[in-house]
Amino acid sequence: MAERRAFAQKISRTVAAEVRKQIAGQYGGSPQLFKNLNVGTTSSNTVPLTEAVEPVDFEEYLITHPPIVESGPLRDLIEFPPDDIEVIYTPRDCRTVVQAVPEEGDTDPHVRDCARSYTEDWAIVNRKYHKLSTGFNPNTLDKQKERQKGLPKQVFEADEMPDSSSYQDDQDDLKRRSMSIDDTPRGSWA
Repeated sequence: MAERRAFAQKISRTVAAEVRKQIAGQYGGSPQLFKNLNVGTTSSNTVPLTEAVEPVDFEEYLITHPPIVESGPLRDLIEFPPDDIEVIYTPRDCRTVVQAVPEEGDTDPHVRDCARSYTEDWAIVNRKYHKLSTGFNPNTLDKQKERQKGLPKQVFEADEMPDSSSYQDDQDDLKRRSMSIDDTPRGSWA
């Protein structure tokens, strides 16, 4: 059995790390420079790897190179009127003297964001040209208004201002009850 099987023979392979070292030594130690040399030497304006590249100012580029209006999925964004959206901030009604915010709300960002969602003013976004869009359906708008008319207004006890006469009657009634309790002798069932 002098024969050896194919998988049992030791095949001499070069390790990938050795190959990288050889190539890095030939091309100045930079793998990026090696890639640039292989891609092609036709581009004469290559940037040295040690020089910092300033990113493109996207807004300035869009102003200097206006997009060509073509039929495509982004056409609606190009034709969007700049004065369509109006944002109005209305103050939120507070039913207490001071907002009820937890003391640790300033330190924990999650608690601070949650409390801010209940204490900040309302931001209402109005679209001026919504009625001119193709997605606008006046029937849906009318149905929403009818649905809102049928809803009862929520009034809470804390929001209601008590009448001064009924409030005084309630106070007098409480005084009478407390006086009758004090007048009752101790230990009696009356």
